Amino acid sequence: LFNVTVTNEFGCSDSDTVRVELNPLPMVDFPQDTLVCAEDATVFDPGAGSVIIINGILLESFVVDGFAPGDYTFEAVVVNEFDCRLPVELNFTVDVCVGAEDITLEEAIEIFPNPTSGWVWVHLRNLKESSYQLQVLDAAGRVVRQSRILPLQGNYQAEIGLAALPAGAYLVRLISGNGLLSRRLIIE
Repeated sequence: LFNVTVTNEFGCSDSDTVRVELNPLPMVDFPQDTLVCAEDATVFDPGAGSVIIINGILLESFVVDGFAPGDYTFEAVVVNEFDCRLPVELNFTVDVCVGAEDITLEEAIEIFPNPTSGWVWVHLRNLKESSYQLQVLDAAGRVVRQSRILPLQGNYQAEIGLAALPAGAYLVRLISGNGLLSRRLIIE
């Protein structure tokens, strides 16, 4: 409740109590730094009663399908049933994942600490092939580090020095003859 006094141009005034109700902002739970396989579709759903506006287009949901491999960021606005608006950023990486059924991202690649200030441990587990390429790509898609991996009994671990690289977002890729897997890495 607010007490309001209004005075007009002639000096007459009146007071009253006003009740103000604040409507809630949209509740948004978009996953951040999402990996999307190029051959699959992923849906960013703003939730019941809300819509998303991207590049001036009003959508009930945003479907990531048919995007070329790469990192994407979209500035958007989520609008709820009260016309309350919440600016959001959609971040996702599209990668080719065909042929990677034998190794899932969660099983195969573990990178820590992430974010890092220079050194990261890379643990690879449950690898099915005898040889892999491990690459670190910058935000422009350039390979800034690369090494050949020969896993011992399907496992591999190494410490990788990245202190010479500028701060930013990177992509760590594990490439085999059957496809590739990726994980986002942040250097602070």
